[in-house]
Amino acid sequence: QNPHRVAKFHGNAKRGHGNEWEVPWGKHTPPHFRGSYSKNSKAEYTPEEVLPIVLVRNPYGWMKSMCKNPYAAKWGGMHDEKSCLRLKKENYEWNTVDVNFGPGKTHHKSLAHFWND
Repeated sequence: QNPHRVAKFHGNAKRGHGNEWEVPWGKHTPPHFRGSYSKNSKAEYTPEEVLPIVLVRNPYGWMKSMCKNPYAAKWGGMHDEKSCLRLKKENYEWNTVDVNFGPGKTHHKSLAHFWND
């Protein structure tokens, strides 16, 4: 436990038992925004003091879940059950994905490329 966080919450570190529940640059924000963007302007620590822990899902399972809840991602056919997982369009071009994060937008060739990036 982080004793500073426990002290701040008067012994009741409800939010993660003394740890933050997300990194300062945002839970889903790409790491290249680290240091240039912060969701919490009142943070009492720097990004260099943070050790992010990352869990990686199976790409196919993740892509299927993105069809149900795409969050800030948008791509052609995302709401169509039959074409949601298509990585390429009928003309064989990539089915590009745009994602709006707090600090800006990212572009990806396909949903699989988004998972990989």
